[in-house]
Amino acid sequence: MGSKTISIKDSTYEKLLALKGEDESFSDLIEELTKEETPRYADFAGVLSQDTIDSIKKIREKREESGRIEDTIEKLKS
Repeated sequence: MGSKTISIKDSTYEKLLALKGEDESFSDLIEELTKEETPRYADFAGVLSQDTIDSIKKIREKREESGRIEDTIEKLKS
């Protein structure tokens, strides 16, 4: 496994240090903070109509089939 050196502001370092556990590396902390969590459709129960949920499912299926889901996720992150 390789490693990279990055520059961060002192204030950012202090925030990360406060979040980091004693036995946790900065890499582990950053991995945890940046991991992708895909919400479950059940998380939206009562918030979205069933028609909206069905539409989202269809769009997601089409994007997964075409390989465009990764592009969409990257766009949402930026």
